Amino acid sequence: RAWAWVAGVRTPSHITILSAFPFDLRMRSRVAKCWNFTCGSESVHDSAWPTFDAAMVVDQTVQLIVQVDGRVRDRIQVATGISEADALTLAKASENALRAVGEREVVKEIVRVPKLVNLVTRG
Repeated sequence: RAWAWVAGVRTPSHITILSAFPFDLRMRSRVAKCWNFTCGSESVHDSAWPTFDAAMVVDQTVQLIVQVDGRVRDRIQVATGISEADALTLAKASENALRAVGEREVVKEIVRVPKLVNLVTRG
């Protein structure tokens, strides 16, 4: 529910009506009728302007790029607070990364949480 960040407004249509009301002078009566139809007795003139809540726009997940020898082999959606060990475990368990590593030995693991894991191989 992306519209939950607006205090006192119940649906996305309310946000649209509130946003269009000050700018469309010719259609104010129609907009007011739409508002009365969707919101009941409350007046569009007395309604509060939508407010912004920064906590609602923070990403909960990010894309972890898994590379083998500098080449992208997989992309995995992970939580933003993932630990370095968990990111490395997920990268090593990735089917595409396992196929790219094959029989070669992993000599170095570069982890930049939460965005990148690079496995460097030899052989």
